[in-house]
Amino acid sequence: MALLGLWVRKRAGSIPAAFLQALPGERASLARQTLQAALRAPSALPLENFIDAARKAGWPKREIEKLAAYGELALGQGAQAYARVCCGHLAEDDAELAIAILAEAYRAQRYDEGRALLATLDPARLASHPDAPLFFTYAIQHTLAASGDLAAAIKVYEEAKRFIAAEKLFVVAYPLCFEAGWLEEADRLNRALPPAERQAEEHFAAGCVELARDYYPEGFRLYEARYEMIEGRLSGLALPAGKRWLSEPLAGRHLLLQAEQGLGDIVMMARYLPEIIALGGTVSVAVPAAAQRLLEANFPSCRFVTSAETESFDFWLGLMSLPHRLRTTVRHVPARSGYLQVPTEQRRYWAQRCNETGRPDTLRVGLAWSGFPGHRADRRRSVPFDLMAALIDRWPQVDFYSLQTAPAPRHIPNLIEFGEELLTLADTAALIAEMDYVVSVDTSAIHLAGALGKSARLLLPYRYEWRWGLVGEANAWYDSVRVLRQIKPGQWAEPLAQLEAELASWAGAKAC
Repeated sequence: MALLGLWVRKRAGSIPAAFLQALPGERASLARQTLQAALRAPSALPLENFIDAARKAGWPKREIEKLAAYGELALGQGAQAYARVCCGHLAEDDAELAIAILAEAYRAQRYDEGRALLATLDPARLASHPDAPLFFTYAIQHTLAASGDLAAAIKVYEEAKRFIAAEKLFVVAYPLCFEAGWLEEADRLNRALPPAERQAEEHFAAGCVELARDYYPEGFRLYEARYEMIEGRLSGLALPAGKRWLSEPLAGRHLLLQAEQGLGDIVMMARYLPEIIALGGTVSVAVPAAAQRLLEANFPSCRFVTSAETESFDFWLGLMSLPHRLRTTVRHVPARSGYLQVPTEQRRYWAQRCNETGRPDTLRVGLAWSGFPGHRADRRRSVPFDLMAALIDRWPQVDFYSLQTAPAPRHIPNLIEFGEELLTLADTAALIAEMDYVVSVDTSAIHLAGALGKSARLLLPYRYEWRWGLVGEANAWYDSVRVLRQIKPGQWAEPLAQLEAELASWAGAKAC
């Protein structure tokens, strides 16, 4: 060890002592934290220096490869780390590495890669690790996101039950609660875990279940646990340095609201901005550029920025925390209709474009059949285009306007597409405003329709998630949106039949 220390001082004198102390263990997992902290430091040494130190210490080649993979994860080289782990079969006997790679694939929305890695692993070899529940949680999440196969996800859960004590199963099970309708099972598992032993993941899972049951005050309180969760479990929420707002007085203070999750969630939470502004502080909102124009036109008292790093502030908060901080209940959701207006410039432009492309006095229906492909639930929430195309073909007397930015897989005469002209949410909102009705899967288009007060129909997968409740056509967030739900997982026949009946009614009313 003395010779190793001398060599290290000559080669790279600033390798952290904690990393050197982990070298005699000859295990990458023991050095992981100190390695990753060192690589993220402002004056970081190259990864190769740390690998050389492990090699000089006589580490086995397999552990050196694992160390390199951990280093690549720290450097943001997730695809390279994934390839290294798969080529060397490095995760087969290492639960910690398996979890790290699955977490990175989930964060990066590479669900097919996650499922491919899972196919190479024997859960029995990983089940004794303290983080085995997290491994099985990722296994279920990747299975659902990659294939939408509920039966396959249930099989993973049944396997988890062989290895994990009942009081540790709640986090593993909750992703299935919405898909399989297991709220009673979720309740049972939740009660089995002593409150003192619950971690952030358990609290977050319980929050999602409570929200699905419409218990909003408790659900949103528990939903706050996402701030404490392991990096990558909930993407899209940056954590600025500084104090998170916990309802302190805002008069004379500056609050930064941080966008999180998707564009639809930003639209959904925008209803709370007047209440926040009324508290008397200065409000900045960090949102993607695509949302900026629409929100600026509707909330001129707020400052909208595309990067939180440009702002100095007294407090910050994720947008999805506003229902909790403003004491929302399912019966008292504010601004359930018409809280957004289309900016004048976009309204004029899109009124002209619709008149140019559509037929006079023809029913106009805005249509979105798929969402962002990287969304974890996209393969379950999106309607296969062939099913939607068959419906469009059966209604040649209707002009369907695509709300998608990507082109349809094939041309249909009465499907009007604008593609790259839909640059921002303001453009999509203006196009929606020109429609008689909107039909959409769960993507930002349905939130825009509801926020504008446009009559809309939401095509929803079976037992999807908390925002839309679990039963019925109504929802807590938008008065103008009716929900058409799958009766069986993965089967769109029932909601599309309901939509056909709606089209018949709309077309008949238009003809009168």
